[in-house]
Amino acid sequence: LGLLEQPDLPGRVLALLEGLGLPASLDGLRRSSGRTLAADELVAAMRLDKKAAGGELALVLPRRAGQVELDVRPPEGLLERLLAPR
Repeated sequence: LGLLEQPDLPGRVLALLEGLGLPASLDGLRRSSGRTLAADELVAAMRLDKKAAGGELALVLPRRAGQVELDVRPPEGLLERLLAPR
């Protein structure tokens, strides 16, 4: 979505998750949990989040370490495409 201002942040977060022994990707979470975690089911669950209004998703996304963008509305269908198994 073009909000990230600190290009090294994803790598830093990935290294932190891996260092803690946590799944660092959705595919890794699918493998470790043994669950399919279908994209449409994930998005449906996200629509139940307190940040969603009237079923419309609102995300909190990082700009840089310690700074986030609130109430980001992703384009329709984007999350389903990003969350689909690869």
